[in-house]
Amino acid sequence: MSGGFEGLITVFEELKEEGFDVNHPLKWCWFFEDKGQGKLQNFGKELQGLGYNVESIVVEEDRFRMCISKTEVLTPEMLNENNNLLINMSDIHSIENYDGWDVETA
Repeated sequence: MSGGFEGLITVFEELKEEGFDVNHPLKWCWFFEDKGQGKLQNFGKELQGLGYNVESIVVEEDRFRMCISKTEVLTPEMLNENNNLLINMSDIHSIENYDGWDVETA
């Protein structure tokens, strides 16, 4: 995501203001898009080996969108590391688009 690490610090402060308890496990979700469903499925299998859950792979217009998740306590530093790992892995797998992340209560 753009904004880098400093932006994540701000996001965590905003999450606290919105009532999220960032010191307890939250459900973190990341999104990827590609025209190839099989490519996303293979990528998802590799991510499952790293402890991520594949929540869904759905069709949206002319492409597929995959949502993965992990329920855990993250700090801004850890989220930044996860984002960098997932971006690098999606590049290695030639996934067309890393579409960011979201968080919800576990």
